[in-house]
Amino acid sequence: MPTFEDEPLPTYQEAKQRIATRVDPSNLRGAELALWMVLEKDFPLNVALSSAQRKHGIVKAKVERALKEVIPQSFFLERRAKALSQMDKSKVGPPSAKWRIKQEEERAHRHMREITAEDG
Repeated sequence: MPTFEDEPLPTYQEAKQRIATRVDPSNLRGAELALWMVLEKDFPLNVALSSAQRKHGIVKAKVERALKEVIPQSFFLERRAKALSQMDKSKVGPPSAKWRIKQEEERAHRHMREITAEDG
């Protein structure tokens, strides 16, 4: 797994102090909640921001910008690389388009056989 070293990851308390200077006081509690969810509870950024918006009515764009200034980009890149390496690609994702088309064609053929069987 690649490592992305640009600066060390701050602890939650350090990041909390830094974010206090980067957001409006009206968004501070929501920003702290989102920060805690990302750093301590390992939530995705968008989930943490949505939760903070629901609970505290934050402006998501402003808080997201502040969080990305406080948390180094390497944190997000490493977490993404780890998630991708753990993903079993054979079990993830919807069925292929070919498979769906084949299923629809089989269903249509069965339906036509039922209709013609009723007429005969």
